[in-house]
Amino acid sequence: VSIYYETLGNPSDPCLILIPGIGGQLIAWPPILTHGLANNGFYVVMFDNRDSGLSHHYDELGKVNFNEVIAAKQQGKPFHPPY
Repeated sequence: VSIYYETLGNPSDPCLILIPGIGGQLIAWPPILTHGLANNGFYVVMFDNRDSGLSHHYDELGKVNFNEVIAAKQQGKPFHPPY
C-alpha cells in the first residue's frame, strides 16, 4: 500500500499530522492553515487517505456505498465494507 503524503516546515520542529476525514485528500487543507502552522514552528504532515488522491486505490474491491453504511447503522445492522 502506498500512501501519498507531503510535509511542510522543519523536521526538527514539533510535528502536527493533519488527518483528513473519510476519503479525504491533503489538498483539502487550506494553504493559509498549513503554511501558517509551518511558519509558526511546526512540522506539518498531510496525506491522502487510501482510495483517494495519489494514494493506493483498491479499485478491484469495489466502492463503499455510504448510503448503505448510514442505513445499516441507523437500523442497528452490521455493515461489512469491501476491505
